[in-house]
Amino acid sequence: MLVLHWLCLTIVTAISGKKLNESEVGSNFSSVVDGQSSSADIANMFVSKYSDLYSCVSYDIEDMELIRSELNMSVKNDGYDGASAVNVNDIVSAICKLTSGKRDGSLGLCTDHFTNACSELAAHVALLFSAMLLHGIASDDMYSRTLIPIPKGKNVNISDSSNYRGIALISVFGKLFNLVFLDKFNDSLCTSELQFGFKAKHSASMCAMVLKETLAYYVSDGGCAFCF
Repeated sequence: MLVLHWLCLTIVTAISGKKLNESEVGSNFSSVVDGQSSSADIANMFVSKYSDLYSCVSYDIEDMELIRSELNMSVKNDGYDGASAVNVNDIVSAICKLTSGKRDGSLGLCTDHFTNACSELAAHVALLFSAMLLHGIASDDMYSRTLIPIPKGKNVNISDSSNYRGIALISVFGKLFNLVFLDKFNDSLCTSELQFGFKAKHSASMCAMVLKETLAYYVSDGGCAFCF
């Protein structure tokens, strides 16, 4: 249940709706997006856009509280076992899998801080992650995300916000924990054969190609295709 508890934590992305000022925002956008010209106004427009997007699916508060209660109870009852212990070798192996030059977007950390650090850091991080698994809890920084809008293509109209897609920058500690987690509990994590994205040796482009080829087959033959 510790596995499920962490997965539930990583799914949650909090959109605070905080308004940004000019000093907090760079000049990474087009000069005008949806009629907004200053970097702060453009950033706040995206804050509002993503706040609406990630809160558009309704849910029952009582059901969510019930799930939270069941998870907490399961963590408490299942307790601690040897699989929950993270050692230095686990951390060193995960650090080697980090992509260089990747920033977390909010805490000011970079993957290079870990890849170039001394071996003592791995020992301290191993103790931290073991404690997290032992107690079934993580700090907000571990599963926070920074959403960054990027253009959907090279030739799109970048003055239209609908031509941007959001990517989430995870904290480096969170990324490191995910790598350790996936390595230790990989045998317990199963995915559907219909899943293409976020899966090793798979890509959403494979699924898109099959869809395009299927549609092209029916269109060229004068038939009709319906998508559900």
